[in-house]
Amino acid sequence: MAEILRPLRDEYKDWTPSSGTDHYALVDETSPDEDSTYVAFVSYDYRYEAFGYTSTIASPTGVTTWFRSKYTGSSGTLQHRIVMNDGYGTSALGDDETLTASYADYSYFWDNDADGAEWTKTKIDNAWFGIRGPYSSAYSRTTQAWIVVEEAAGGLSILQLAQSLGGNANVMTA
Repeated sequence: MAEILRPLRDEYKDWTPSSGTDHYALVDETSPDEDSTYVAFVSYDYRYEAFGYTSTIASPTGVTTWFRSKYTGSSGTLQHRIVMNDGYGTSALGDDETLTASYADYSYFWDNDADGAEWTKTKIDNAWFGIRGPYSSAYSRTTQAWIVVEEAAGGLSILQLAQSLGGNANVMTA
Protein backbone atom coordinates (compact mmCIF):
# COMPACT_ATOMS: atom_id res chain seq x y z
CA MET A 1 0.00 0.00 0.00
CA ALA A 2 1.18 3.52 -0.72
CA GLU A 3 -0.19 6.85 0.45
CA ILE A 4 0.30 10.04 -1.59
CA LEU A 5 0.59 13.11 0.65
CA ARG A 6 0.48 16.80 -0.29
CA PRO A 7 2.21 19.41 1.89
CA LEU A 8 0.27 20.70 4.88
CA ARG A 9 2.71 23.24 6.28
CA ASP A 10 5.84 25.23 5.53
CA GLU A 11 9.07 24.22 7.23
CA TYR A 12 11.59 26.34 5.29
CA LYS A 13 10.55 29.30 3.14
CA ASP A 14 13.82 30.49 1.58
CA TRP A 15 12.52 30.72 -1.99
CA THR A 16 10.30 33.38 -3.61
CA PRO A 17 6.56 32.62 -3.83
CA SER A 18 4.53 33.47 -6.96
CA SER A 19 1.98 35.03 -4.56
CA GLY A 20 1.01 35.10 -0.91
CA THR A 21 2.98 33.89 2.09
CA ASP A 22 1.98 30.21 2.45
CA HIS A 23 4.51 28.49 0.20
CA TYR A 24 3.04 24.99 0.68
CA ALA A 25 -0.27 26.19 -0.80
CA LEU A 26 1.53 27.02 -4.05
CA VAL A 27 2.80 23.45 -4.58
CA ASP A 28 0.04 21.25 -3.10
CA GLU A 29 -2.00 20.61 -6.26
CA THR A 30 -2.94 17.07 -7.24
CA SER A 31 -2.65 18.04 -10.93
CA PRO A 32 0.16 20.33 -12.06
CA ASP A 33 -0.79 23.94 -12.78
CA GLU A 34 2.71 24.70 -14.08
CA ASP A 35 3.35 28.46 -13.94
CA SER A 36 0.05 29.43 -12.29
CA THR A 37 1.43 28.86 -8.76
CA TYR A 38 5.02 28.07 -7.80
CA VAL A 39 7.98 28.85 -5.60
CA ALA A 40 11.08 30.20 -7.35
CA PHE A 41 14.78 29.78 -6.63
CA VAL A 42 16.35 33.18 -7.38
CA SER A 43 19.45 33.19 -5.21
CA TYR A 44 23.17 32.59 -5.13
CA ASP A 45 23.57 30.24 -2.21
CA TYR A 46 22.18 27.04 -0.73
CA ARG A 47 18.57 27.86 0.09
CA TYR A 48 15.91 25.42 1.18
CA GLU A 49 12.23 25.09 0.42
CA ALA A 50 10.71 22.38 2.59
CA PHE A 51 7.32 21.17 3.71
CA GLY A 52 5.69 19.10 6.42
CA TYR A 53 3.26 16.22 5.91
CA THR A 54 1.01 14.00 8.02
CA SER A 55 0.71 10.28 7.30
CA THR A 56 -1.99 7.77 8.20
CA ILE A 57 0.21 4.71 7.63
CA ALA A 58 1.03 3.05 10.96
CA SER A 59 4.11 1.06 9.82
CA PRO A 60 5.84 2.87 6.94
CA THR A 61 8.68 1.15 5.08
CA GLY A 62 9.92 4.05 2.94
CA VAL A 63 9.26 7.54 1.65
CA THR A 64 9.71 8.92 -1.85
CA THR A 65 10.01 12.70 -2.12
CA TRP A 66 8.72 14.19 -5.39
CA PHE A 67 9.02 17.65 -6.95
CA ARG A 68 7.87 19.08 -10.27
CA SER A 69 10.40 21.72 -11.28
CA LYS A 70 12.04 23.44 -14.23
CA TYR A 71 15.11 25.54 -14.96
CA THR A 72 14.21 29.12 -15.90
CA GLY A 73 17.67 30.51 -16.63
CA SER A 74 18.77 31.68 -20.05
CA SER A 75 21.91 29.53 -20.33
CA GLY A 76 23.76 26.70 -18.64
CA THR A 77 22.22 24.09 -16.36
CA LEU A 78 20.96 23.96 -12.82
CA GLN A 79 21.02 21.19 -10.25
CA HIS A 80 18.87 20.90 -7.17
CA ARG A 81 19.19 18.35 -4.43
CA ILE A 82 16.28 16.67 -2.65
CA VAL A 83 16.69 16.84 1.13
CA MET A 84 15.07 15.43 4.24
CA ASN A 85 15.35 16.36 7.90
CA ASP A 86 14.08 14.32 10.85
CA GLY A 87 12.60 17.43 12.48
CA TYR A 88 15.19 17.34 15.25
CA GLY A 89 18.20 18.67 13.33
CA THR A 90 19.57 15.63 11.45
CA SER A 91 19.44 16.01 7.66
CA ALA A 92 20.11 13.73 4.71
CA LEU A 93 20.78 14.67 1.10
CA GLY A 94 19.55 12.88 -1.99
CA ASP A 95 21.22 12.95 -5.38
CA ASP A 96 21.76 16.05 -7.50
CA GLU A 97 18.96 16.45 -10.03
CA THR A 98 19.74 18.37 -13.24
CA LEU A 99 16.66 20.40 -14.13
CA THR A 100 15.40 20.77 -17.68
CA ALA A 101 13.86 23.86 -19.32
CA SER A 102 10.42 22.18 -19.22
CA TYR A 103 8.64 21.02 -16.11
CA ALA A 104 9.55 17.47 -15.11
CA ASP A 105 9.11 15.26 -12.03
CA TYR A 106 12.15 14.53 -9.85
CA SER A 107 12.24 12.05 -6.98
CA TYR A 108 14.38 10.40 -4.34
CA PHE A 109 13.56 7.30 -2.27
CA TRP A 110 14.40 7.23 1.45
CA ASP A 111 14.37 3.70 2.84
CA ASN A 112 15.36 5.00 6.29
CA ASP A 113 15.10 8.29 8.18
CA ALA A 114 17.93 10.84 8.44
CA ASP A 115 19.56 8.83 11.26
CA GLY A 116 19.47 5.63 9.21
CA ALA A 117 16.75 4.10 11.40
CA GLU A 118 13.48 2.60 10.22
CA TRP A 119 10.56 4.92 9.56
CA THR A 120 7.64 5.30 11.95
CA LYS A 121 4.47 7.33 11.52
CA THR A 122 5.69 9.80 14.17
CA LYS A 123 9.01 10.26 12.36
CA ILE A 124 7.25 11.09 9.09
CA ASP A 125 4.89 13.51 10.82
CA ASN A 126 7.84 15.31 12.49
CA ALA A 127 10.15 15.30 9.46
CA TRP A 128 10.34 17.77 6.62
CA PHE A 129 11.04 16.99 2.99
CA GLY A 130 12.32 19.57 0.57
CA ILE A 131 14.63 20.77 -2.13
CA ARG A 132 17.89 22.70 -1.91
CA GLY A 133 18.97 25.17 -4.54
CA PRO A 134 22.62 25.19 -5.63
CA TYR A 135 25.41 27.58 -4.79
CA SER A 136 25.20 29.28 -8.17
CA SER A 137 23.50 32.16 -9.88
CA ALA A 138 20.62 30.40 -11.59
CA TYR A 139 16.85 30.32 -11.54
CA SER A 140 14.15 27.67 -11.27
CA ARG A 141 10.51 27.16 -10.41
CA THR A 142 8.82 24.35 -8.49
CA THR A 143 5.08 23.96 -9.02
CA GLN A 144 4.32 20.71 -7.14
CA ALA A 145 5.63 18.84 -4.11
CA TRP A 146 4.45 15.55 -2.63
CA ILE A 147 5.65 12.46 -0.87
CA VAL A 148 4.64 8.82 -1.23
CA VAL A 149 4.70 6.84 2.01
CA GLU A 150 4.98 3.10 1.53
CA GLU A 151 3.77 0.29 3.74
CA ALA A 152 4.78 -3.34 3.49
CA ALA A 153 2.27 -5.51 1.67
CA GLY A 154 2.61 -9.25 1.98
CA GLY A 155 6.03 -8.84 3.58
CA LEU A 156 7.53 -6.83 0.69
CA SER A 157 7.77 -3.05 0.46
CA ILE A 158 7.29 -1.36 -2.90
CA LEU A 159 11.07 -0.80 -2.99
CA GLN A 160 11.80 -4.50 -2.39
CA LEU A 161 9.24 -5.52 -5.00
CA ALA A 162 10.72 -3.13 -7.60
CA GLN A 163 14.24 -4.36 -6.85
CA SER A 164 13.17 -7.99 -7.13
CA LEU A 165 11.68 -7.21 -10.56
CA GLY A 166 14.86 -5.38 -11.67
CA GLY A 167 13.30 -1.92 -11.44
CA ASN A 168 15.02 1.33 -10.57
CA ALA A 169 13.73 2.16 -7.09
CA ASN A 170 14.77 5.83 -7.29
CA VAL A 171 12.48 6.51 -10.25
CA MET A 172 9.08 5.12 -9.41
CA THR A 173 5.78 6.66 -10.40
CA ALA A 174 3.05 7.13 -7.87
